[in-house]
Amino acid sequence: MNFGVLCILTIAVGVADRVVSEGLYSSDDYVTVLDDDSFERTVYGSSNAWLVEFYNSWCGHCVRFAPTWKKIAADVKDWWPVMKLAAVDCNSKKTLILCRKFSIEAVPTVKLIGPDSSQGDTGTVFDTGTEDGVEEGIIDIVQKHSARPGWPDLTPLSSLKNIWEAVTPSVQHVLVFFEDSDSFLGRKVILDMCRESRLVLRRMVKEDISQYGVSNLPALFLIERGGIFKKLTSSSNRSEIVATIKELLSSSNSRQPGTGPREDTGPVRGPGAHKDHQMSPPDRVHMQDLESSVYYSFMREIAKFSSITVDLLPVLKNYTAVLALYFPGTPPVRRYLKKVNDWIHTKREPLSGAEWQRNIEDLQSEEAYLPPTQRWTGCQGSKPHFRGYPCSLWKLFHALTVSALMNHAQEASRDPQQVLIAMRGYITHFFGCRDCSKNFNKGAIYIERSIHSLDDSVLFLWRSHNKANFHLHGDITEDPLSPKVQFPGRDLCSKCHNGTSDTPDSWDKAVVLTFMRKVYSPDNIVHDSLPFTFTKAQSRVMFPVDNVGILRRGRPIYMAQPLNITWSFTRIDLSMCFFFYVLCAVLIVFFCYHFTVTRRMSVSSVCHMMKCRV
Repeated sequence: MNFGVLCILTIAVGVADRVVSEGLYSSDDYVTVLDDDSFERTVYGSSNAWLVEFYNSWCGHCVRFAPTWKKIAADVKDWWPVMKLAAVDCNSKKTLILCRKFSIEAVPTVKLIGPDSSQGDTGTVFDTGTEDGVEEGIIDIVQKHSARPGWPDLTPLSSLKNIWEAVTPSVQHVLVFFEDSDSFLGRKVILDMCRESRLVLRRMVKEDISQYGVSNLPALFLIERGGIFKKLTSSSNRSEIVATIKELLSSSNSRQPGTGPREDTGPVRGPGAHKDHQMSPPDRVHMQDLESSVYYSFMREIAKFSSITVDLLPVLKNYTAVLALYFPGTPPVRRYLKKVNDWIHTKREPLSGAEWQRNIEDLQSEEAYLPPTQRWTGCQGSKPHFRGYPCSLWKLFHALTVSALMNHAQEASRDPQQVLIAMRGYITHFFGCRDCSKNFNKGAIYIERSIHSLDDSVLFLWRSHNKANFHLHGDITEDPLSPKVQFPGRDLCSKCHNGTSDTPDSWDKAVVLTFMRKVYSPDNIVHDSLPFTFTKAQSRVMFPVDNVGILRRGRPIYMAQPLNITWSFTRIDLSMCFFFYVLCAVLIVFFCYHFTVTRRMSVSSVCHMMKCRV
């Protein structure tokens, strides 16, 4: 292969991998981004506790939750000596093992990992009901560890007697916050100031303060060494209370609190944007999206399970069965899906996600394969967390319902509910977005009573998709460059519409059915996936097609013979290639110069000899 082309392709693959792995958090957020490599050295053995959000960047629920997680992280940024917030994008290739280890089967999931944790500790699930609920949950955790050295004491005082005798010599100020017993305000302020070694801040609740004549709550008092009380503020605003304390500290030339920990040990990546992004026409279906959807579901969604139980095996078998029967792919892909389906149907005992992944990789061959790529074409969003996998999954099941209809319309024995029941099972048990799964199942409970023919199956899924688009239109998860509208629009199929509205009664379902058959028919699917082959060692390889024009016109290309090329290039390999390239260039220049000079010298010698003879 041409060296220049190889370099370009290597760079392209690297860029593509970075785009795939971009998450929902940027360097402006007080969230530590972790992956397989950084998790153990960052979290385990740490003196502080961790709240780790496991999410998928394509998950609508996760996208909606991200601003809340960012706000919480910013709000508790000064609590880092006792608690830090982190995030793990299970959509990244660098987190598959980690998410499987933590048994992340639905997202978003937040797990609490305590201080001084050790390898193998997978933490406990932490409830993320509300923003205040998360902060109050953190406070409860810290209060349980109040006896821990270096952690602030959040337990209320019962008496102020001898309060100065318990502090270290470096302490300049002792403050007490008087409040109601069920208030969290004082504890939040204590954690806000927990980095200040020259300050002791404690709280006392209403039941114990009558002896001190404090009637208006809340109230912050400075207690001087002689036992004299000085009221600093009666504000109930947390920011104002913290500002008052900082003003007191500044008068003593105390160190100002910083902006929180910025020592992220993992790669923090922002969402980014796809430059020069162009949306694919909504009535075009790309094989690249369909294959990527299957690959992602196999290698990420299913492979992330620590255990695929006996109860989940029938669900998985239903899913692989409809893929093997109806996937409208190339012969090698269909052969591969059949091999996967045949293998999983032999299983009667639970298996791990790692075992699933290892076995389906071993089933790949030169004659039967699924291209190991995750690249969105028609489903590419204007930003990495838009569209992508959820979009491709809709298209995949639309294609399966239409394929079942077109191939088996005359078979009365064919189960018209098969594809949709398989879809419901997959979304319920394997689809990572918990909120999305719950919403889909609200309508999917009617499959058995609504589906009586293969036509019904196509229209049921079309109607369900439009309902989802209706509810998500204007949502934070909506791609602004690809609004969620009713499909098909009047510009695509004017005859599909009766009247001017898009209500359920305004569609001509017979025309819609014809339109769906046309859109998802094999003739309309753009075969734009990158062909690939295997080396003798069965390494999967992708390579460019010389006649790009054929691909762009949507025609499938099959390679007559496999090429024994491999993508197992490392940086050292590329460095060596570059070194030898430069060395060869230098040698060529040297030899050219050498032969030129030698020739001139030879000619001069001959001329000199001839003159001498004359």
